[in-house]
Amino acid sequence: MTLWDLFASHSTLRAVIDAVLEGNLGRALVGEPADPRVARLDIGCYAIFGGDAGVPEAAGLVESVSAPC
Repeated sequence: MTLWDLFASHSTLRAVIDAVLEGNLGRALVGEPADPRVARLDIGCYAIFGGDAGVPEAAGLVESVSAPC
Protein backbone atom coordinates (compact mmCIF):
# COMPACT_ATOMS: atom_id res chain seq x y z
CA MET A 1 0.00 0.00 0.00
CA THR A 2 1.21 3.55 -0.73
CA LEU A 3 0.50 6.90 0.91
CA TRP A 4 -1.64 7.74 -2.11
CA ASP A 5 -3.77 4.67 -1.37
CA LEU A 6 -4.25 5.72 2.26
CA PHE A 7 -5.71 9.09 1.21
CA ALA A 8 -7.51 8.08 -2.00
CA SER A 9 -10.99 8.29 -0.46
CA HIS A 10 -10.49 11.78 1.00
CA SER A 11 -12.52 14.28 -1.00
CA THR A 12 -12.15 17.33 1.24
CA LEU A 13 -8.93 19.35 1.35
CA ARG A 14 -7.83 17.46 -1.75
CA ALA A 15 -5.41 20.19 -2.89
CA VAL A 16 -3.75 20.17 0.54
CA ILE A 17 -3.46 16.38 0.59
CA ASP A 18 -2.05 16.28 -2.93
CA ALA A 19 0.50 19.00 -2.14
CA VAL A 20 1.86 16.99 0.79
CA LEU A 21 1.83 13.67 -1.07
CA GLU A 22 3.65 15.26 -4.02
CA GLY A 23 6.34 16.53 -1.63
CA ASN A 24 5.65 20.22 -2.29
CA LEU A 25 4.46 21.26 1.19
CA GLY A 26 4.21 19.90 4.72
CA ARG A 27 5.28 16.44 5.78
CA ALA A 28 3.94 12.92 5.88
CA LEU A 29 4.35 10.66 8.90
CA VAL A 30 3.80 6.95 8.49
CA GLY A 31 3.00 4.45 11.25
CA GLU A 32 5.26 1.74 9.80
CA PRO A 33 7.35 2.77 6.76
CA ALA A 34 7.88 -0.83 5.59
CA ASP A 35 4.12 -1.48 5.57
CA PRO A 36 2.19 1.83 5.57
CA ARG A 37 -1.34 1.18 6.81
CA VAL A 38 -1.87 4.49 8.61
CA ALA A 39 -0.39 7.95 8.09
CA ARG A 40 -0.73 11.59 9.07
CA LEU A 41 -0.17 14.54 6.81
CA ASP A 42 0.91 17.76 8.53
CA ILE A 43 0.67 21.12 6.82
CA GLY A 44 0.25 24.33 8.77
CA CYS A 45 -2.62 23.92 11.22
CA TYR A 46 -3.90 20.79 9.49
CA ALA A 47 -3.28 17.21 10.60
CA ILE A 48 -5.01 14.85 8.18
CA PHE A 49 -5.20 11.14 8.93
CA GLY A 50 -5.55 8.33 6.46
CA GLY A 51 -5.58 4.55 6.54
CA ASP A 52 -6.63 2.07 9.19
CA ALA A 53 -7.33 3.73 12.56
CA GLY A 54 -7.35 0.28 14.18
CA VAL A 55 -3.66 -0.52 13.72
CA PRO A 56 -1.47 -0.03 16.81
CA GLU A 57 0.64 2.70 15.15
CA ALA A 58 -2.42 4.94 14.74
CA ALA A 59 -2.50 5.89 18.44
CA GLY A 60 1.06 7.22 18.28
CA LEU A 61 0.25 9.39 15.27
CA VAL A 62 -2.77 10.87 17.06
CA GLU A 63 -0.96 11.41 20.36
CA SER A 64 1.94 13.22 18.72
CA VAL A 65 -0.17 15.93 17.02
CA SER A 66 0.93 19.43 18.01
CA ALA A 67 -1.53 21.90 19.48
CA PRO A 68 -3.53 23.81 16.86
CA CYS A 69 -2.23 27.15 15.63
